[in-house]
Amino acid sequence: MAILNKEEFGPDRFFSGGTTQLIDRPINGSDEDALYQSERFGNVQYEIPVSNANYTLVLHFAELYQSAESTRTFNVSVENKAVLNSLDLFKQVGRDSAFSYRLENLAVTDGSLSIALNTLTDNATISGIAVYSNNGGKLVEPVTPPTAKSVDINRYDGARETTVLNAEKTGTR
Repeated sequence: MAILNKEEFGPDRFFSGGTTQLIDRPINGSDEDALYQSERFGNVQYEIPVSNANYTLVLHFAELYQSAESTRTFNVSVENKAVLNSLDLFKQVGRDSAFSYRLENLAVTDGSLSIALNTLTDNATISGIAVYSNNGGKLVEPVTPPTAKSVDINRYDGARETTVLNAEKTGTR
């Protein structure tokens, strides 16, 4: 768990693609390094389940690997609109330095805040995402289906037959 500006950042969720990395070097431009000492890199897509509303989005980045300009460039789109083109973190702030990008009044109308990072050179990278509601929006926790061991279908109660599914066997009673 990382803290930035007295706000807790939870574990990385709602993503597809990419690989994670952690470092322990100090980060310039932040008194709270932990958030920027981690990254998910590669082509990454986030689909964050939120209620339909307007949001402010803050994307947090740090160049943790490259040590020269033009060695990592990538595009970022939010809600299928380009917001950062050919982003070069080393050129913006150098290595091991915090960089944040803020988007205001972002309308979500489909129940999912979409963020895509697409590699141009080397790998796209991101260290953190903060989502703030402007008008009552909220995170919509996905419903977790029961595990296979807890699924009972058509339980036999004298009137019907039960099929019990679990990790060890499937059968009928």
